[in-house]
Amino acid sequence: MNKDSYSVSQAEGITTVVFQRNPDSAQLLQAYEGLAQLEDNLLRLWDFRDVELFVSTAEVRDFAEHANKTGPADARVAILVASDIAYGASRILMAYRERDAVELAVFRDYDKAMDWLKNQGEHDE
Repeated sequence: MNKDSYSVSQAEGITTVVFQRNPDSAQLLQAYEGLAQLEDNLLRLWDFRDVELFVSTAEVRDFAEHANKTGPADARVAILVASDIAYGASRILMAYRERDAVELAVFRDYDKAMDWLKNQGEHDE
């Protein structure tokens, strides 16, 4: 994936991945794998507000299975979306990503996502 398609930043203990272009499943996986190279990134915000997620249910399942096998066991991940399609795909990911220690939530509001990550509050969206 062209690194110009997304950016990664770390601040206040939160690793944020912001996509500027629509990623396919291979590009999502590449960005995910890049996070493994970073230290102290158990609080993660994936920001898809500026893109649509055009991935199939099978691709979401494959991504979730890979993440379940290779990802940190105790991560807290907020997925930030604007569209209904992205929200639905993210909710499907949550279903496939069920692991006891990994917390995953989907948000439409940046402030709520950040509050959930920082304060480890309940998610009611």
